[in-house]
Amino acid sequence: MHTLIASECPRIDINYGKRKLLQEITIKSFVLCKGPEYAQTLTKLETDLTINMMANALWKDLKFKAYNLNTLGAPPSSGHLHPLLKVRSEFRQIFLEMRPYVKNKENSFTTSKYFE
Repeated sequence: MHTLIASECPRIDINYGKRKLLQEITIKSFVLCKGPEYAQTLTKLETDLTINMMANALWKDLKFKAYNLNTLGAPPSSGHLHPLLKVRSEFRQIFLEMRPYVKNKENSFTTSKYFE
């Protein structure tokens, strides 16, 4: 198998590419190396500062996790109606039950029960 680079042969890439005789492949590579924080064992970062850490001066040697102050936080729990809205919906239901209008099955308009 012979590998061609498209920048070296632009004419070949155009002619064979239109006839689907060439297949373009993208190759990505990464170089990994040890950074300044490299360690063979994982250390757990502390999230909270406790009274024991302050009393024993342990907080000077520990590494703490950075706080992300741009997060939105947990959404507040919701789903309950305000008591006044509950009363309003109860009154509305009572008044809807007291209406003298009934839907007529033959026609698509409403008529009064009074005239039946």
